[in-house]
Amino acid sequence: MKKHFMCDCDNCPLKDAVYVPTSGPENADIIFVVESPGKTEETTQIPLTGRAGQELDKILEEIELDRSLIRVINTCNCHSTKNGKDAPPPDTAIECCSKRLNAEIRFANPKIVVAFGKTATKALTGLDRAVRDTCGNAYPWKVNPNIKILCTYHPSAMLHRDRNKIYDQIKEDLLKTKC
Repeated sequence: MKKHFMCDCDNCPLKDAVYVPTSGPENADIIFVVESPGKTEETTQIPLTGRAGQELDKILEEIELDRSLIRVINTCNCHSTKNGKDAPPPDTAIECCSKRLNAEIRFANPKIVVAFGKTATKALTGLDRAVRDTCGNAYPWKVNPNIKILCTYHPSAMLHRDRNKIYDQIKEDLLKTKC
């Protein structure tokens, strides 16, 4: 079953998973690209509304960045699991969604795109490095080098590692979007 006209859902390993659409204004100056939806997002049908999204909202409030003005796009719009737990989407699923992801960014023509985590960074820049090596840096988008991709940790990292350190790093990185 085709979930989005630009996705190759028939060939996707996640074709039977719940689809979560993009949220936010189509012409946003800032785009956040995250990995894929989780269980909460399946229910709300809005990206980044689970625990990680709630942590991100605290940062956005602190730096006075209005989330309603930001477009949030999943690298892969379907919830990926492995052994009943959230898992990064397989590369084949990301490829099936890549035409849609790239078209959404191209259409918005944002001032900046923030890639949250390794999956989003790799999908947008082609870089396959640890987040700590790309964090805080901007790289050209592989589709249009004039659009910069600012890389940072995925907010879910705050739930699993040194929360304060990662919170501060994400905050520092997001402050760069206000320039």
